[in-house]
Amino acid sequence: FPVTIETPTWGKTYDNIDVLDKIAFITLVSKTKYKAKVMIGGWIVDTSKFAIESRKKQWKLNYLEPFVDYFVEGMGASSIKKLAQNVSQKTIYGKLVASDPVIDYSDVSSSPDKTDHINQEESLYFEIASGCVFSCHFCNFGSLGKKKHEYMRSYESLKNEIVENYENFKTRTYYVTDNIVNDYHEKLRMLIRIREETGIDVKWTGYVRLDTIKNKQQADLLLESGMIGALMGIESFHPTVGRYIGKMTDGDKLIEILHMCRESWGNKAIVSGAFIAGLPTETSKSLLKTFNDLTSK
Repeated sequence: FPVTIETPTWGKTYDNIDVLDKIAFITLVSKTKYKAKVMIGGWIVDTSKFAIESRKKQWKLNYLEPFVDYFVEGMGASSIKKLAQNVSQKTIYGKLVASDPVIDYSDVSSSPDKTDHINQEESLYFEIASGCVFSCHFCNFGSLGKKKHEYMRSYESLKNEIVENYENFKTRTYYVTDNIVNDYHEKLRMLIRIREETGIDVKWTGYVRLDTIKNKQQADLLLESGMIGALMGIESFHPTVGRYIGKMTDGDKLIEILHMCRESWGNKAIVSGAFIAGLPTETSKSLLKTFNDLTSK
């Protein structure tokens, strides 16, 4: 494994606190005061850093080792399963728990137990499908470019989770954790069918990709599935930016789609758009135009 020449950093919080120091403090308190088992994961935890001692020290993972029981590498569903099976620390990398990817995703559920501390009508979350069908150039997510039907939960699995949550907690509102909810319209049809068959007025919010909405029927489908909020990573309205990021950035076309969505959704859904300032070929003039377009009626 090659050792990078960069100076690694965990970054700082919004109030300028070093993230590594903050994590170290939390793990220390968790172990000494609460006698809790501690596990951490994320993009910094990977096999290469634990295979080479110098690389582990470079990223200061050894600084955390006395207070961390498991360093977890891998996707959530498989990692949780492995930990739940009482993984011992007698692995090749000691405290590192490296899990294999989930191949059969048909019955991967996140439904809490009725004994968990969940309030009545509390909003929860679920995932319909793992991975992302797109490959935006600035994204290094580990499951890019999958086929639309891959890593999908079965209809019965999702329905059972929603019904169980309603029976236990009267939950009707959810955050859908899919990378993009509307990458595969069959997912939306599943939610519509669940709403119709169970009578549960399921409402959800999540990531929605704007340039996959091709017509008003597709916009209507999102609303019919229970959408009440959508976060859209639009990134730019500048037409030449698209080839650098792998997304549509034709401002006129995107604004046309936004108007179509407003016609379909009205005031029934809250929409938040995310943009990246300073992308290649973007100018201050084009950013000002984007601002004016978004604030116009």
